[in-house]
Amino acid sequence: MNDPGPVGRGELLRSARELLAGGSVLFCGPAGIGKSTLLAALAGADGGGTVLRCAPAESDRRLPFVCLIDLLADVTDDVLARLPAPLRAALEAALLRGEHPTSDQSRLGVRLAVLQVLQLLSDRAPVTLVIDDLQWVDRPSAEVLAFVARRLTGDRLRVLAAERVPDGEQPLHRNLCPPDVAELPVPPLTPRDVARLLLRDNGVLLPHGSVLQIHQLADGNPFYALELGRAVLRSGVPESPGRPLPVPRRLRALLLDRLGELSERAQATLLLASAATRPSLTLLRAAGRPDAAEDLVAAERCDLAVADDDGIVRFRHPLIRAAIYAEAP
Repeated sequence: MNDPGPVGRGELLRSARELLAGGSVLFCGPAGIGKSTLLAALAGADGGGTVLRCAPAESDRRLPFVCLIDLLADVTDDVLARLPAPLRAALEAALLRGEHPTSDQSRLGVRLAVLQVLQLLSDRAPVTLVIDDLQWVDRPSAEVLAFVARRLTGDRLRVLAAERVPDGEQPLHRNLCPPDVAELPVPPLTPRDVARLLLRDNGVLLPHGSVLQIHQLADGNPFYALELGRAVLRSGVPESPGRPLPVPRRLRALLLDRLGELSERAQATLLLASAATRPSLTLLRAAGRPDAAEDLVAAERCDLAVADDDGIVRFRHPLIRAAIYAEAP
């Protein structure tokens, strides 16, 4: 109980440390599963070497070289001064330290300059690039990182990264890491780990039945479990295990950020599906939703729900279903 590390991640952290000692590591998994927590635990545990970090947000994708600017923010001018003049000028322009904007002709210069900077830094001490949310790296920075990743050699230059991907899917941006990067999917927490997580966060031991409800609804996702646990404590522990758990407004907004892209008809179809024990296209049509199949196609595009080949409606996450139901007037 006194372990200060991420709850339920001991084995995963041990594996990652072993892999990171000789190469690069890429964590992958859905939002809230704990990838950023793992990056922080690993990057902070290594007392030696140089750590360069960036954690772009979705809005940063439109800002050229912003990820590179963050990564090299602590690289001093004396390091840049050791570059050949053309490469230094190209890199300083990309980092907004120079007088001239970066042109298409100088993009190769930026890539070569970053590679040389990392090599210079690694001559002093091992270098680790810590990149959270690879999926939000802006395109110019991504091109530089992909170029550098293919040319990183030795154990003094490594990448520790995380990418948001839906459960069971493969990362799409591993090309920003060295070719031999080890992919580590981050699994859901067990009910026991969720209980420990909630106790650490709230200082209150919730009833076993409530913990099981939270685990089931969160599907083992630690961020969702924490939000649900706090909501339960604010509103009071349900009197009976079968009573629905409160879904906090902040969590509903996060989960349903794309619900507004659907038509009112499609939203009504999803609401009806969320109230059914075993929703299906047949059931929805019988309940007065003749266009249910078309509505579910739209819901699939928004990553909210899908109708499988048997016509069974499956929500992308149990909390999406609960959040839609909670939004009912």
